[in-house]
Amino acid sequence: MKTYVAMFQGQGGFWFSQGLYPLRDKLRKIGALADVFRYVDEPTAHVCINNYRTTGYQIALWGYSLGTSTVLYEQNHHGCDLAMCCAVSKLETEWPIDKAKTKRAILWHGKGVLSAGGTNMGFDVIREIPGPWVPVVSHLMYQIAPMVVDDTVLEVQELLNI
Repeated sequence: MKTYVAMFQGQGGFWFSQGLYPLRDKLRKIGALADVFRYVDEPTAHVCINNYRTTGYQIALWGYSLGTSTVLYEQNHHGCDLAMCCAVSKLETEWPIDKAKTKRAILWHGKGVLSAGGTNMGFDVIREIPGPWVPVVSHLMYQIAPMVVDDTVLEVQELLNI
């Protein structure tokens, strides 16, 4: 089925969220439509999401770091078929997963205050990203962790196959 993926960068935009662009390209290669937005661009992204939703697309949301706040806000207020969050900070505003509006929600978390949040918010799948923990560096690398990239592609592929 047709699937649109709205992806949200963390704080610092392109400089600290460069891993989203190769991931977006992988999703496009398997047949999904995918765009990358800054975390503050929820109003613009919401217009795109609604346009795709009204034309029959399934909606997937993917957020990294502070971009997870945008995903959690969007799924809580408008719903989606798939919400994916990577490295939710314990410092950010939390909107629990709304099971009535969101069909499936996945969290990849790491260690440390910047990456270990969200584990009590109602995600269907919670996976810890393996590896050593180095403050800040690990957080920046979680977006390109092979587990996260591979899981994302598989989850979106499942939506496309429905």
